[in-house]
Amino acid sequence: MPPAAPRSFVRFLPVAMALFLIQLDFFALGLALPVIAVDLDTTTTDLQWVISGYMLALGSFMIPASRIADLVGRKKVLLTGVAVFGVSSLLCGLAQTPGELIAVRVLQGLGGALILPVAFSLVTNDTTEAERPRTLGLLLGLANVGTAIGPIVGGGLASTLGWRWVFWVNVPLAVIAFFWGLRSLKESREPGGRTLRELDWLGAGLVVAGVALASWGLDNLDTETIVAPTTGGSLVVGLGLLAVFAWHETRHPWPLVSPALMRRKSFVSLLAAGTVANIGYCMMMLVVTIQLQQVRGLSAAAAGALFAFPAIATAFSGPLSGRLAGRVPDGIVMGTAIVAGCLGLLLQSFSGSLALDVVGLMISALAFAMGYAYTNIASQSVLPVELSGQASSVIITTIVTLGGIGVVVAALGIELLGGTDLAQGTTNTLLVTGVLGLIIGSVYLARQIAKNRVSPDTAGTST
Repeated sequence: MPPAAPRSFVRFLPVAMALFLIQLDFFALGLALPVIAVDLDTTTTDLQWVISGYMLALGSFMIPASRIADLVGRKKVLLTGVAVFGVSSLLCGLAQTPGELIAVRVLQGLGGALILPVAFSLVTNDTTEAERPRTLGLLLGLANVGTAIGPIVGGGLASTLGWRWVFWVNVPLAVIAFFWGLRSLKESREPGGRTLRELDWLGAGLVVAGVALASWGLDNLDTETIVAPTTGGSLVVGLGLLAVFAWHETRHPWPLVSPALMRRKSFVSLLAAGTVANIGYCMMMLVVTIQLQQVRGLSAAAAGALFAFPAIATAFSGPLSGRLAGRVPDGIVMGTAIVAGCLGLLLQSFSGSLALDVVGLMISALAFAMGYAYTNIASQSVLPVELSGQASSVIITTIVTLGGIGVVVAALGIELLGGTDLAQGTTNTLLVTGVLGLIIGSVYLARQIAKNRVSPDTAGTST
């Protein structure tokens, strides 16, 4: 019989609900965009800013949000994020023009930025070392249920009650999470009595601008615009600002991101492996979406229904990561996840059967999703508690931002490896990505196995 869930799990359910809201909202919206475009008299292409604006705000503000939470109180910031997310969801459903909807989505992204990194540090600061991995794993598992049901909820509501309910469904959940969290969560903050006046405001400006410009450049990059100032130029300037930010942080007495964090090899290794896995996940989702609809001829509704299977597999990544953390060396877990994910891509590339495609998709989804889940869970164990918030913000910001590389590479791969033959392009992209990823993952895994043969007592810290 498996051990009972940690007692701490119940009081952190409001945190799980907050994370669930973010996952549900993001994965429900995609299928609703065509319906929104018709109702607001615009195009689906123009409405991409409904997603892009949200992601820019989310990715840009997570690092400052995490540091603000350390200073003023993690519970306070998390609940503020829940309130902002709930109110902006209400306003999204009331929007009458594309501009109004995009503006409120940016606000919603800010709410998400106040939730995501703070959720992990709040839990870490209120759990024992023994119960922490399983608690975080179970919370991520519940949150990923939002990923599983998002396409179903989005498609169902948009085609029945109307697209506005895709946003309004968030409101009662946000209200419950807010008031439940108000009663059950404990406040925690960084010791020392520092205030917002001592926040690294210059660093905050640099990282917000840098992440926003780099993300925007990546999201819009292709072979024709790589030298354009609005794409390639934005990417270069954004990366330059992030380099200045990194230099600035080494000189500020109270940095947003402690240089000590990036000097920890175990954390950097986890971050690198998690980023590779998420790039693979993003590539897979784009390629398979195109393959199912434009190659196999499935409708958006049918494709959305099929995506429920890998989404369910993704939901298991959190609990599985929580069970493995501290029991199996981190490097072996991450290496195995990358290898398994790439084997799933190869299965999809060689398969001529829709059923086998779904099996491969489920394998890849579960394996690659662990890049996000396990990296967050394991980092909370290999780092001091005081660095937990910074670690979460860096992980999520890096993974979300660089996930855009996967989308760009996948789009270029389909174009370069298939030409005018879309079916050949998607197949070849899955094949090449799977082979290259398998080589990288196998080398990484072999090195981790060799390390642990030399030092077999370093489980959970070998990276």
